[in-house]
Amino acid sequence: LGIRGDYTRSFDGESLDTNLSPGITDYDDKSFSSFNPKLGLVYEMGDRTVFRLSGGRSFAAPTLFELYTVFSRGPYVLYGNPDLDAETAYSVELGADHWLTDSLLGRMSVYYTLGHDFITNRATGTFTDKYDNVNKISAMGLDLDFDYRISREWSLFGWYKCNLSEVEEDQGNAANEGNRLPFEPDHRAKIGVICRILDPVVVEAGLRYEGDRYTNLENSHELDEYVTLDVSVSGTVGEHFKWKLAGENLFDQQYDIYAIPNESDSESPGS
Repeated sequence: LGIRGDYTRSFDGESLDTNLSPGITDYDDKSFSSFNPKLGLVYEMGDRTVFRLSGGRSFAAPTLFELYTVFSRGPYVLYGNPDLDAETAYSVELGADHWLTDSLLGRMSVYYTLGHDFITNRATGTFTDKYDNVNKISAMGLDLDFDYRISREWSLFGWYKCNLSEVEEDQGNAANEGNRLPFEPDHRAKIGVICRILDPVVVEAGLRYEGDRYTNLENSHELDEYVTLDVSVSGTVGEHFKWKLAGENLFDQQYDIYAIPNESDSESPGS
């Protein structure tokens, strides 16, 4: 059982836009506060199985960027919204950990979240967006992962995440109801191997998959799925220092991570 208190305040806010509306705009002070309880239960059934159940409330105040930004890239302009409300959400999760063998640990969890005043950018013109609240969103999902110890030096790991998140209610534009949330793929996964032959040096290599995802609330543009090979090497120096080197996308796979709305030929490439 726990409770968390949050308080944020922004003050002396102002912005200068020399392009569309020259001059300085002053903003009123804003503050947000919230108390968020959480309850968790754990039940151990024998030596091999653990069940978990948790539920709680979460809170996220809008960032300074979301409140006041004037961001441009090419023909695209994104405006902040000083009238944003804070996000709140209620979540419940049920999970289990089970040793299938002495060397193979499996984990599974399912969850459901109902969120209010979700903050995202909304299209206001052909090349203009503005941050706004979406009245109600939902997300349900399944997480699976495993760890398999082959030997003292070698082990395998993997995980899969299914997340189905969508707009439940949007008074700003009812046509968005039923749409997927931006930049939230339905499917993600990773599988890899860990080597400890050169102990204390640890080498990890894995293939990572990211599924299709939309770039905007209107679901008018979708980015393709992609797979990358990622490798990291880490270790310790003495008792107090740790180091790590990581490389992503070693196959130099070209993929898009962002796109300007209504511009199919203007996309930010991946690594």
